[in-house]
Amino acid sequence: METLQIHPISKSSAAQRAGRAGREAPGKCYRLYPQSYYSLLSDNTTPEIRDCDLTSLVLTLKIQGHDDILNFPFLDRPKRDSVIRSLEVLYLLGALGKDGKPTELGKQMNVLPLTPELGKVLLSSTRGESVCVAEVIDIIACVSASSASSNAIFFTPNSEKRDTSVESRKHFASSYGDHITLLQAFREYLSIVKSEKHGVKEWCDKWGINRRVMKNVVVFPFV
Repeated sequence: METLQIHPISKSSAAQRAGRAGREAPGKCYRLYPQSYYSLLSDNTTPEIRDCDLTSLVLTLKIQGHDDILNFPFLDRPKRDSVIRSLEVLYLLGALGKDGKPTELGKQMNVLPLTPELGKVLLSSTRGESVCVAEVIDIIACVSASSASSNAIFFTPNSEKRDTSVESRKHFASSYGDHITLLQAFREYLSIVKSEKHGVKEWCDKWGINRRVMKNVVVFPFV
């Protein structure tokens, strides 16, 4: 899964940040750590490809005809385990067949500007007896917008307001799980926006909703 983790910066990143102190006018940069800590930092920042999810990238390479992903000449080679894990996920999703070739489902998933996991969910919502495309689009928007902004739709309660926040979330809670809870919160937000636009801020404050993230959900460009 993708997680936000705290990592030490590199020496090159520290130098870049110091340079910003004098970009507009003469300035000084104060580093809030000792010289001994600075000497332990790596010289350069680890390339993002070594830490990010590779599932979408691997699927794209497969569709472009690159079968030997493990030996693909990346400029910065990602971890082997990450590539293998991505191949396993794509196989489990049905994007790759037993022969390692992209399936028709995999090609459809690659067209969507979503992760393969969410793409599979969206495509599945259009098939079968229970067609629920509109609901799934709203849920994906909630999940995607929260991930993109690094903030959840619900504010994380502090110790002083924890009890109040828990009670507020019960208003939207569903026995079917967190995704339906998000859907119910978003649908009620839309109804407030349409019928009582001047009371949106008060409604968000009352139920512990992150208004900025909710605005991103409405316009999230994933379809």
